[in-house]
Amino acid sequence: MNDWSSSKHRFVADLGFVLGASIIIFIASMLAISALLFATGHPLSQYNFWLALLVTTISIWLLCSHYFDSKKAFVFIGVMLCLSGIFLSGTALEGKIYDLSWDGQTYQQEGIIQLANGWNPFHDPPLRVANSIWINHYAKGPWIASASLDLLTGQIEQSKVFSPLLIVSSFSLCLSALLNCYKRRLRESLALSLLAACNPISVMQATTFYIDGQLSSMLVIIMALLFTMIFKPTLLSALALILSMIIAINIKFTALPYLLALILPIMLYLFLSRRIQPVRVMALSLAIGLTAGLPLVGFNPYVTNTLSNGNPFYPVAGPNAVDIMTVNSPANFGALNRLQKLATSLFCRTEDAVSPHASHLKRPFTLTEEELNTIAPDTRIGGFGPLFGGAVLLSLLLIIISWPVDRKKTVFYTGLLLAILCSALVNPEAWWARYAPQVWLLPVVCIMLGLAVDRSLHKAVALSIVLVLMLNLALVSGSYFQRQHKGNLILKGQLAEMKQAPLNLVKFRTMRSNRVRFDELGIHYQTITTLDGRGVKYLDFSDTAYEEVRLQTAAAQ
Repeated sequence: MNDWSSSKHRFVADLGFVLGASIIIFIASMLAISALLFATGHPLSQYNFWLALLVTTISIWLLCSHYFDSKKAFVFIGVMLCLSGIFLSGTALEGKIYDLSWDGQTYQQEGIIQLANGWNPFHDPPLRVANSIWINHYAKGPWIASASLDLLTGQIEQSKVFSPLLIVSSFSLCLSALLNCYKRRLRESLALSLLAACNPISVMQATTFYIDGQLSSMLVIIMALLFTMIFKPTLLSALALILSMIIAINIKFTALPYLLALILPIMLYLFLSRRIQPVRVMALSLAIGLTAGLPLVGFNPYVTNTLSNGNPFYPVAGPNAVDIMTVNSPANFGALNRLQKLATSLFCRTEDAVSPHASHLKRPFTLTEEELNTIAPDTRIGGFGPLFGGAVLLSLLLIIISWPVDRKKTVFYTGLLLAILCSALVNPEAWWARYAPQVWLLPVVCIMLGLAVDRSLHKAVALSIVLVLMLNLALVSGSYFQRQHKGNLILKGQLAEMKQAPLNLVKFRTMRSNRVRFDELGIHYQTITTLDGRGVKYLDFSDTAYEEVRLQTAAAQ
């Protein structure tokens, strides 16, 4: 690689780190400031956002000063403009898209609303609202970030922007790691980073309040930072890893076992390879990240759950755990172990098979229109898309043909694959794609193996995996967002009709968060417990029922 090419790669790698780390700093700052406010008895306010922005701006200047020296002012302005453009365009776009998902409209949005309305989860009594068990006891990181932005803009849908922001961060940090550590060509690094960041779970959940996509992005970020630390351990990469762990732990309960299952094998590998310095840095980062992420920033739910229910992961674990999986599992999964369930899901037809229905095996590399129309942010079987099983088969083929050619590299990448697989299987329900989004990375790592072996046959197989994954992503995303667009048009039409009515009698059922949509649009409504009229309607993609009151009736009231 000539000096110009090397300099270009170094610049892109450093710029990717600054961009990706800035988003992590921004979100982690909001969580830390919010935790401090909660601990001192204060609710959230819009100042959380502004203080986090100030911390991030100062951090970007320091990062630019470190990496770009004489060009720091120019790069600083460029980074600020780039991030501002991404954030503002993202919030504007998200504000035009209603979340049509079930969980998003039941407890995810309600958690954001309660925090924005002044609920202090560190000190205040548990909530007594619909779905309160999940709101009181689940991790609250994404809700805190969204509530902080909601307090600023007054538009709750705009606060979904943090999911696409984390996709951008994961892409940037992955690109930086590949250019820094593997010395890959820019084109290869861009393709691999795009595939790693654009997990179908992350992409489809980017317009919803689901949080599995955020966890998926954080796992990519943490893996990228780990590999950066393996080859170039620095204080900045260690700090970014610590902040990333704090964010991840406070997204979802499964983040903690996933992180341990990923980090500890890498530390063991480095220790056996007598590379002690990276092990020390990782161990220290892990200790600080867990200390800050669990009892401090994560005081609720981890400490409060332990005090109130004897288990930090209540209500999904412990003696009083709530069973949410029996009714959500296919009928033929009862006798299978967790690995068998995962394998079955990967090679089955994409569908929402729940008991009493069973999943159905399919021929690899085939797809139907029904499968594309089924794919959603929480599709149970074949949730990564109808072509993903074919990509897994090609990945297995690549491992087999690589073994006799370059055993050392094959062992290394196979070890990485096993670490990712084991991290997924920590969760007994890894068959459900959104519960183990890191499974998407398995063929991506195999692509890296094919490029590392550097033989024409291996490159050809690696390229075929790239094409299958990209085609799968295009089909899944295209179908999903087309249906999302149509669904939004229908919902907006209904809301427009409600706004024209003098009064609407409404029964929210489990989706009380819809009241915020009504308030933002200026819809006149009255909440009642029963609806007996003949004109009862339901909001599409919702269990909220309503009845438009006639003009003379409204006047009489």
